[in-house]
Amino acid sequence: MTICDELQIVMHQQRVIAGSKHNPKPRLMTERIREVQNQSKYESFDTPDEFNRRREQILKGG
Repeated sequence: MTICDELQIVMHQQRVIAGSKHNPKPRLMTERIREVQNQSKYESFDTPDEFNRRREQILKGG
């Protein structure tokens, strides 16, 4: 993803140098991915203990 973002930035800079009038700032893919991840309905866990603690909280009504 970062290669694509870097390419978009370079292309944007080239248009600025060339004096293009229609030159919107590119929206980077990494920003889009972060937005989607922040909107996710799912939880992830790094360890089984984290999963079990969260499971217990849900079962208790929390």
